[in-house]
Amino acid sequence: MRAFPPKAESVGKEHGRLEIRKIWTSSEINDYVNFPYCGQVACLERHREEIKSGKIHNETVYLITSLSQDDADGERLLNLIRGHWGIENKSHYVRDVTFDLSFELVVYLPAFFAGNGFVFPN
Repeated sequence: MRAFPPKAESVGKEHGRLEIRKIWTSSEINDYVNFPYCGQVACLERHREEIKSGKIHNETVYLITSLSQDDADGERLLNLIRGHWGIENKSHYVRDVTFDLSFELVVYLPAFFAGNGFVFPN
């Protein structure tokens, strides 16, 4: 059980998968984040289950955005994140496959947050 309920949650069942996304947001540490124009930080959890195989994937992602909580509440952030990957996948797929540019850029922020005394709910 979480200490704080998520700001927003979405459930989707498509492509043979059940995916549950939960997001927690905060603007409490904006003054401590060394990131230009920080509007809020967020913790996004994705739980995905492949229907046929029953295989389960869990992922936690930490985000920084320039959008304030007034500009983008948890629900809007979930939609923006989901929409971003739709555009990313559609527009880059042909180029990536043609030129063999398949790579992934991952930025790990948990150490940053922990080092600044910020704790996301478990």
